[in-house]
Amino acid sequence: MAKTLVLWILLASSLITGILTIFSFYYDYTVELKDLKLTFVQIESSYLKSISLAAWNMDKGQIERQLQGIINFRDVTKAEVSELSGKTFTKEKHNSSQRDNHQITKYFDLVVNKEKVGVLQIVITKLNMYDRLISKALVFFVTQGVKTISISFVIFLIFQYLVSRHIIKITSSLKNSDATALEKNVISLDRKTKNDELSFLVNKINTFIEQVSHHNSEHRDQIVLQKQKALYSAKMASIGKIANGVAHEINNPLAIIYGFNTRLSRYLADKNHLDKEAKRMLEKSSEMVDRIAAIIRSLRFISQDASDKGYEIINNQEIIDQTKDLCQEQFKAKGISLTVTSKDVTEFPCRGAQISQILLSLLYNSIDALTGIKQPWVKLDTDVIEGFIEFSVTDNGIGIPEELRHRIFEPFFSTKPIGKGSGLSLSVSKGIAEGHKGHFFYDNESEHTRFVLRLPLPGFRKQEVDLRKIVI
Repeated sequence: MAKTLVLWILLASSLITGILTIFSFYYDYTVELKDLKLTFVQIESSYLKSISLAAWNMDKGQIERQLQGIINFRDVTKAEVSELSGKTFTKEKHNSSQRDNHQITKYFDLVVNKEKVGVLQIVITKLNMYDRLISKALVFFVTQGVKTISISFVIFLIFQYLVSRHIIKITSSLKNSDATALEKNVISLDRKTKNDELSFLVNKINTFIEQVSHHNSEHRDQIVLQKQKALYSAKMASIGKIANGVAHEINNPLAIIYGFNTRLSRYLADKNHLDKEAKRMLEKSSEMVDRIAAIIRSLRFISQDASDKGYEIINNQEIIDQTKDLCQEQFKAKGISLTVTSKDVTEFPCRGAQISQILLSLLYNSIDALTGIKQPWVKLDTDVIEGFIEFSVTDNGIGIPEELRHRIFEPFFSTKPIGKGSGLSLSVSKGIAEGHKGHFFYDNESEHTRFVLRLPLPGFRKQEVDLRKIVI
């Protein structure tokens, strides 16, 4: 603890010293700048008139003496007189820097009897000023640093003697305590003072040890049992959520397979042979079996890309037709109007079964959301928007409350009654969309409930979606 205290003292003191150094440096900088400007004023008042007369009289010796006097100023690096006749007299300091960004140049007109006879140029460098400021800052910082280290060392010794060594003994006793026999680890300090804060702390710790030991002996078995029950309940709840979710997602394609098989049985019973229509329905049944496997694989999209199946080139109309065939009977049975629009037929690479799964999940969610709604309707639209193929499902249901919209894509979160929804369809759909490098979101700006799936088209630069307008 003493070492930590010293470290914090050093850090705080260094910070304060640094801040004070910066303020001191800035103050000295402003003073030095004023001194530089004052140099110009002094030169103007002391030398300008005499140099003007010397230039008027063409007294070369006088001009050079005056320039030498000017160059003797602390920060002046160059003094030059340019006569109107073209003659130039220059004085410079040896080893003077020629970096223009650190120089201040000023020109004075040489005037006698209101007639201009030449120009005096004065160049002052700021490099010497910087050197002086750095030297002052270093001296200030070093002296403050030495003082801080000295004070910190003294504080360390005092704290070590009065406090730290006793705290070390207390912590050492607590570390070596046996949890099964705490009452045997009573702490005692060899100190002359018995009525200060440390003694009070030791007494309280000893009392606490006795109380903890007593309670542990009575409730240890009960605590272990409660932990085991809580762990078992958490595991069972997780298994239940996963089982319900998988069963919910598998139920839709199984019901469709059952429907096609029923129709096929009736058709074969009437015709007594297998024709093209029967063959088509059998193929549809096979596709639904494939969808069962695709749905299970789609669970992986919650956390990673489902890369076990390659992309296929398919157009949006085929996906729409496939999806509509799977659910239109449900819409008819529920009395819900389903409108499908597609402005263009566009081919693009994707996993067709997964895109159909997203749309099918949205359509079935719309069916559930429209229960009790008068004149219910659902719209399934596709469009091409500057490099994206867009699918959207819109219904006139009551919508999703604003306070729940940020959670709708969480796994196992559902607004449906318990037992009716698993809360997996939207999170799985989002994973599929991200696996296609696309976007799946809830449209906040739509008047009705609207979910949008956007997939990038090949040959277009990927564009960003305005996240202020959507929930993703």
